[in-house]
Amino acid sequence: YYWQAMTELGYGSLNLEPIKDLLAYTPEDYTTILTPIGVHVPRHRPRVMKEMSKWAKKDARNIMYIYGEIDPWSARAYPLSDRGKHRDVYRFIVKGDAGDHSSNIDKLDDADRGQAIRILNRWAGLDSVEPKRESKRDTRPHRSPKGDAHRGLKVRTKGTFGQLRP
Repeated sequence: YYWQAMTELGYGSLNLEPIKDLLAYTPEDYTTILTPIGVHVPRHRPRVMKEMSKWAKKDARNIMYIYGEIDPWSARAYPLSDRGKHRDVYRFIVKGDAGDHSSNIDKLDDADRGQAIRILNRWAGLDSVEPKRESKRDTRPHRSPKGDAHRGLKVRTKGTFGQLRP
């Protein structure tokens, strides 16, 4: 993901000018932190995402976008047009605290989840399959009790606080 963000997607930035003298690292330093030593990072190519956006608006078929209401990346959600209805393109929003960056079908409210599953079943040729209703589905954002340990990372708590090491 980070490679694609650096070379194609781009990533958010902040106006750090007012606190520039207080920073130990600047956003330009992130590329050196996120890539192996000696690996050349190609220049950012915004054209890739412009082409992707053009394709998504004009030619995409059988696409389902699921965004989170509180996920900052949802600010750049692909807009749907009337043409999208004829190409089987849908957008769903996971609402509330569950609508973070980990949004998915299971976190949709029951009505949207049912519709999304029926659409997927139709695409898969399973029109007769109805989604199962769960009585008590936990839609809270996933938080691992182990912190980052589930990703194979350990947080160093002595020395430089917050640095991750494999």
